[in-house]
Amino acid sequence: MAIGTSRAGRAALNAGIFAAVLLASAAAAYAEGAGGALRLSLTPGSEWSHSKRFGPVKVTLTPQIAVWLKRADGSYVADLFVTEKAGKSAWGKVRRPEALPVWSHDRGVRYPDGLFMPTKADPLPDAVSGATPKPKKGEARIDLTLALPADLPAGDYLVAVEVNSSFDFNALSGRPCGNSRSPARP
Repeated sequence: MAIGTSRAGRAALNAGIFAAVLLASAAAAYAEGAGGALRLSLTPGSEWSHSKRFGPVKVTLTPQIAVWLKRADGSYVADLFVTEKAGKSAWGKVRRPEALPVWSHDRGVRYPDGLFMPTKADPLPDAVSGATPKPKKGEARIDLTLALPADLPAGDYLVAVEVNSSFDFNALSGRPCGNSRSPARP
């Protein structure tokens, strides 16, 4: 199957294009230096949001987003932005570790229940969490300006971005990872 002909192929193609955008963003992060800002633009595609039925109720799901800095060796440095539902565990009584699995494991913070996602009792600070951004009226893209940590030493950094939806399991995502309502990864 050629890339771009299936949903999985389109996702792989979009990931490659998205990676090119991130490289430009990473250069901007270094040029601005400590205490500066990172400007990031996202262009939502046709799969940005999708509908899911929970019994008779139809819900439109928007993705969770995490943006964080990594050192050149790939180690975690700091969160720059995380959507509120993921950063504050604002899904009600259920945890959603499958929402941002790459970010949550890169941070390496394991909570008392064994999951890597923040809890209501220990949420991310308001300075880095917020609602899922939407394009301004009449615009196709989302522009974010994210503060870099004031104490960030000069150096080379990678800007990592994860955009993902819970319940969007497909051939690329594998099995759902552990919470009380889904099987754990082997």
